[in-house]
Amino acid sequence: MKYKIAFNPSRIFEVGYFIFLIAIATLAIINLSSKIPNKTPVKILSVVSGSMTPTIPVGSAIFVQKQPEYFNGDIVTYRLENNYVTHRVFYSGSYYLTKGDANKAVDQLPVQKD
Repeated sequence: MKYKIAFNPSRIFEVGYFIFLIAIATLAIINLSSKIPNKTPVKILSVVSGSMTPTIPVGSAIFVQKQPEYFNGDIVTYRLENNYVTHRVFYSGSYYLTKGDANKAVDQLPVQKD
């Protein structure tokens, strides 16, 4: 007995439509998730300069979490314009002075306490 497979264009259309809807839903979820602010207290950053070598090599991943206070010798990460800077606290008073371990001089701009 021979069987003939029936070609059903409406079934192909249904499957294609279903795949299309799944793709649209996936793109919508990705788009919405990028709009949700990140409220987690820990940030994961990548070190892109050698200012903290050999303590923190270039390419290292660092986990950053805000602390209530920092002391001399602590390694801190702060924003400078549109970049993150990770340096060691050199002076802690009404503001912070920082310095990269590989740098000879203290950073020129003080870091304000937030």
